[in-house]
Formats: sequence, C-alpha cells, structure tokens
Amino acid sequence: TKEGNTAVTSLDAWFAQNEIELPLLVVLKIDVEGQEDAVFRGAQHLLKQCQNCVVLLEIHPDVLSASNMQAEHLFEQAEAIRPLTW
Repeated sequence: TKEGNTAVTSLDAWFAQNEIELPLLVVLKIDVEGQEDAVFRGAQHLLKQCQNCVVLLEIHPDVLSASNMQAEHLFEQAEAIRPLTW
C-alpha cells in the first residue's frame, strides 16, 4: 500500500478464502529471516492435507542466533505437522 503497510495472510487462510483445492504437489520455500514458526503455523492444513510436499528451508546461523532458535527446533516443528525426510 502507499503507506508502506503490507497485508499478511496465512497460506491456509488464502487457500480457504479463494476456495482453491489443495494441489497434489506443494513446494514451500521458506526464507523469512527468523519467522519460520509463523510460516509453519500458517501452513499446517496445507502441509497436512497435500499428497506430496517439498519444504525448502533456508537457515542462516546468524539469524538463528539473533532469534535465539536452533535448526533442530524448525525441523521438529515441521515434523509435528507431518512426517518429512530431511
């Protein structure tokens, strides 16, 4: 917008609002500089329900340190949604 504000929605909400059927394959590229928790929370339904999914997760040590997070936490969070192979 002109004011510099950006509307944000979750992937789950976007699919629901637009009445779009979940695709057979979901490729989710996550590069959000420490906001990975929010992405996983907002894509739970999508990741649970898609038949096949690929998650590309960019993890930078400096960002992990700044957000007081560990990479293992991100893997565990994703795997709590559905089994994944890393």
